[in-house]
This record gives sequence, structure tokens and C-alpha cells, in this order.
Amino acid sequence: MQRASRRNLSVPAPNPRRRTRMSIERSWTGAEPLPCAMKSKRCLSSPCPKNRDQLSQWRAYSQPSDGYCVGFRVPELLATAGKDFHIVQCTYDETRQQNLIRLLLDDTDADFERNLAAGVPRPAAILGATTFLLVGLSSLAPALKHPAFSEEKEWRLVCWTNMNDAEYRSARSMLVPYLAVPFISTNNFLPITDITVGPTSHPALEAYALDNLLEKHNASEVAVNSSVIPYRTW
Repeated sequence: MQRASRRNLSVPAPNPRRRTRMSIERSWTGAEPLPCAMKSKRCLSSPCPKNRDQLSQWRAYSQPSDGYCVGFRVPELLATAGKDFHIVQCTYDETRQQNLIRLLLDDTDADFERNLAAGVPRPAAILGATTFLLVGLSSLAPALKHPAFSEEKEWRLVCWTNMNDAEYRSARSMLVPYLAVPFISTNNFLPITDITVGPTSHPALEAYALDNLLEKHNASEVAVNSSVIPYRTW
């Protein structure tokens, strides 16, 4: 199932300061344990393409004649998903990606220098800066995507979670961890604006069945649309 969502989030501008000058005098060996939060939590994301009816998306992310694109109200989606989730917009421009990474390196350098100035021993400052950088890279990575995927205009629902809470599904080539996100709030409100039925041999019947399903869950206000793409897999 595909999910679509819309929200204006700005990507930080390039940092005008110098490039990082911190030199880490030894490589990371794992001898010093990372903080518990870094060890036990990982970043999981769910794709949310902006375009509701795009041929490449149906081909890549749905089963033949069995695809749906779900549009969400972002504030309500985040409220029902929980406080650990947030929305990020993917960036495909390599120059902007490099600027974001430079910004993180500058911030890491500043954190290192700040700790040294505060009297933190150099080994501890190096460990702190390394942890700062690893956490920053893990947070930044979901927003960076290869330019070849730029037509997707993807947003991602991102969560830092303990992997003990994850479930797993079988994909084409590997097991994929995922979280079961509760999309129904305490007042049984679905944060869904619309659902687009993908290319299928029976679009009218599919839309009719989906309308009935939504009505059963007291969500008859959700708009149901059918793909206009004449793509056949049958």
C-alpha cells in the first residue's frame, strides 16, 4: 500500500561557517560503549510519495491490479501514530545533500570544541563528538535519496524505535523490519483524506467495495478515486 501526505518543511540552508577541522586521532573500535539509546534504537521510515497516481509508483510498489494510494492529514496522522514519529521531506539534489552533511560536520566540530573548552578530557570529547555524529547521520539519512528517484517527490514517516518493538515481513530478497502504526485515534477517527485505487481490470467494483469498507469503519467521508492510467497487468 502506498501512502501520500503533504506538508511544507524547509531543508536547512548550507552552513556558512568553515568546514570541519576536528581531527579524530583514532578510529572507532567500539571499545567505549555508545549510549544505550544509540545501541538499542534504530531509525525506521515509511515512504509517502506526493503523487497519488503515478505509473512508476504503481509498478514499483504495488502488486498487479492490487494497489492503493492513501492520502493522510499530516497533523492527525502524527497525533495517532505517536510522539516518536515525525515527517521528513526527501532531498534528491546532490549539492543540497552535501550541504546538509557539511552542516552536520560543522555542528559536530562545534560540539567537540565546546566540550574541550568546558574542560572535558580529550578522549571523552572525541567519544561525545563521535556519538553526536552517528546520531546526526542516522537522523539525516532518511531524508537523502538518490537523484534517480526524484520523480517520486517522497516524504517519509520516520521513527526512532527500540528494535525489540519491530515486527518483520518477508520482502523479495530479505526480511524487512516494520512497526504496526495505529492509524485510528481514541475517538475512532481515521486521519485519511482520500484513497486512489490503482490500475485494475474492475475499477468500478474495486471502488464500490472500498466505499463499503470505509462505511463499515465510519469513514464514509473519505474520497475514493480510481487511477486514470491505462496500465494493464491482466
